[in-house]
Amino acid sequence: RGQLQLHRERIELSRIVDRALELSAGFEDKIQVTVPRAGATLIVDVERLAKAISHLLVDAAEHGGSRVSLDASSTGDRVGITRRCEDGLPVEGIGHAITRTLIEMHGGTLTMASSGLTIDLPTDAPAIVRPADHVPQRARKRILVVEDNDDTARSLKTALELIGYEVAIAHDGPVA
Repeated sequence: RGQLQLHRERIELSRIVDRALELSAGFEDKIQVTVPRAGATLIVDVERLAKAISHLLVDAAEHGGSRVSLDASSTGDRVGITRRCEDGLPVEGIGHAITRTLIEMHGGTLTMASSGLTIDLPTDAPAIVRPADHVPQRARKRILVVEDNDDTARSLKTALELIGYEVAIAHDGPVA
């Protein structure tokens, strides 16, 4: 709804991917990364982009098979990040929709194909398109997700955290 503001800084892609891997704790043994350590600089909101990449990695590690690879390369004014899963890609869900929006806010694209998932980002900061009725960002809001399916609850939690909410989970009414 145009309420999310990005806090951009110039940073190497390798540092963003390193942060995404930190956020993907517990799945390191399933993820193989090939990223240039220097020469791929972006102007992005580091934390939000790292969370978006982490969401995609964790989703792939949980639902996409035994091995996940992430490869990145730079072609001058663009950076490409490709994620492949040994046993195919997981189905897109609400987390993918929010991740796609975050990547688009950075001027990039997220595409899925049978060969893998690709994030394409510009190396320069693009203008963020905001709706005319932009509402100023308010204090961080809290949400309680009540869902008995653990996978669904965790996916919703991740998706909502990506857009700035503080999220708690309850698995039934009495606990909520």
